Amino acid sequence: MYPVHLQTLYGLSSRVVWMLLALSSFITWRAFKRLEPDKPLPVAFLLLPVPCFLSTLGPSQSLPATVGTFGIFYVSILAWTVAYRLSPWHPLAQFPGPKVCRVSKAVLAWQAYKGDLHRYVRGLHEAYGDMVRIGWYNRVTPGTPTSLVSIRDPIVHKSRRRVWDRAFSPATIRDHWKGHVMKRVGQLVDHFGRIAQQKERGGKAVVDLNNWMTSFTYDVMGDVTFGGGFEMMKAGGDRTGMTEALQGYNIMHAALAHIPWAHTYVRLLPLAAAAGKRFASIALAPLMTRITEGTQVKDLFWFVADEESPTPPSRATVKADGIMAVVAGSDTTATTLTAIWYFLLRNPIIMQLLEEEVDAHFADGIEQWGDEAMRKMSGMVRLNAIMSVRSPPSMNTEDLLELS
Repeated sequence: MYPVHLQTLYGLSSRVVWMLLALSSFITWRAFKRLEPDKPLPVAFLLLPVPCFLSTLGPSQSLPATVGTFGIFYVSILAWTVAYRLSPWHPLAQFPGPKVCRVSKAVLAWQAYKGDLHRYVRGLHEAYGDMVRIGWYNRVTPGTPTSLVSIRDPIVHKSRRRVWDRAFSPATIRDHWKGHVMKRVGQLVDHFGRIAQQKERGGKAVVDLNNWMTSFTYDVMGDVTFGGGFEMMKAGGDRTGMTEALQGYNIMHAALAHIPWAHTYVRLLPLAAAAGKRFASIALAPLMTRITEGTQVKDLFWFVADEESPTPPSRATVKADGIMAVVAGSDTTATTLTAIWYFLLRNPIIMQLLEEEVDAHFADGIEQWGDEAMRKMSGMVRLNAIMSVRSPPSMNTEDLLELS
């Protein structure tokens, strides 16, 4: 037999329990809104004790009643969230946009996963105008290392950008990186030369330009960032699975970037965890070699790690920036170069004009990469025009096909 006060407590009417559920769910929603926890422990602390306690207050403590208490508590939190985001008191209430995007960014995550986000957003602008409410952009998972490209705070970005400005200054490129680029260009030209000789002898000459531009840019960025490590051109392509792992990583990251708190829980899934570890192990292999062996060469890692600074960045931050440098410098550049080749091959007249301009400025080739060569290239109107319009801006596939 329970004491009298506990008997009274356990005998609360359903109406009172409903009121307590509504009040406690509102307080929990406010806590989530204020604190934005994403780690499992604080999330469990907010979501489990309250419904556990409330389930003991009703006239029945059966399993269905307990499950119902938990369900109502969680649905109530979602209801408070939806009501607030659709209410006129929300700071973004005055901006137009579809209600589903006001409630959640899950729609954008799904569109990004399918690869249709650019079409979806374009359709929203056509329907609602220049300003569309689709969700807060400045969202990153708290407590995780952030690469330079993910920083939105202008002061922090300026501080981190300082070392990158030094790394990409004309003097650094000329004095430290030109040798890497020239070596890889020579390697690429030699390969194309062998294919041309094979064709002259009547053999089959097929070049997968996307594969070779990808291999070329990864080799260049591996040399520039870590002093080497990939050697994709030597292997005839990506034999490590780097690009495949990157593609899978990009798809997952593009979707989860819209709901960053989900990163913590998706990483717990076996398949997602395996894919992330595979990409990280491949991408970080040259970086870990660089850290272990060290070097006196001023590669990009030397600048990013800020090794001469009294307060260098953390190892996690350097890793994030290192992966970002390789991916941003290779994958995007490979896409650009492939687009240049595509449009040049589709427009032989433009190709001929470019050849004439290159021959006029570099009749004997480029043996020495210096200020004179850079000055000449800056004055090559056709070359710079082609690089400027190397690919169309983001648009629908139908528009791209019309241009080609």
